[in-house]
Amino acid sequence: MQFLVISPQHPDYAHHIRRLAAAFSAIDTPKDDYQDMCRQLSAGTLSLYHATGDGADLSIVGEIDGHSYYVWAIAGKGFRPGVAELLKRIKQAGLKSITYATAKTGMRRLSRFFGEVRETQNEWQENGRLCTWHELEV
Repeated sequence: MQFLVISPQHPDYAHHIRRLAAAFSAIDTPKDDYQDMCRQLSAGTLSLYHATGDGADLSIVGEIDGHSYYVWAIAGKGFRPGVAELLKRIKQAGLKSITYATAKTGMRRLSRFFGEVRETQNEWQENGRLCTWHELEV
């Protein structure tokens, strides 16, 4: 599987940014959080990767936070093979875990495919959805 860094100067940058908006659809402030992600990508504090191969075509945004990799957003297809490769690369980089938040029940179910996921926090949002934070050791 190939992981390509997508910088703001990359010709496909706008495509990846547009499709990542879907990752924010279930939260209280999707536009604000999405725009925050875009600002941080432009500032270079977050990284955007395009994962392809083995049935995956994913846009992934994240950052290193201590000994963990925090995923801001994932969008595209081939979640299982793409995230399996991401976990392998996180471990190879010497990080201890991956962390993320989701307000989508399908994402919570699907993430359990990768091992024992620990829920670290949860919060009911004003839109009536439960947002949960998770950590998975790699």
